[in-house]
Amino acid sequence: MTRSLGLLLVIVPFSSADAYIGPGLGLGVIATTLGILAAIILAVVSTIYYPIKRYFKKRSLTKENTDDSADSDHS
Repeated sequence: MTRSLGLLLVIVPFSSADAYIGPGLGLGVIATTLGILAAIILAVVSTIYYPIKRYFKKRSLTKENTDDSADSDHS
């Protein structure tokens, strides 16, 4: 199957397409590409950021509780 498909692609001549691609299509492709890249980067950053944020919040709450208990012991 793959050999016959490969042979067919070699035998059938391809002609070039004389088509004009305007600037609107180019800008749309650039905007779409940047949008997809931004979505991927945002997904990765938010996946990494949330656990780090939660860790530091937990750490600061633990530190505050430790400081409060140390202050109440000395009063």
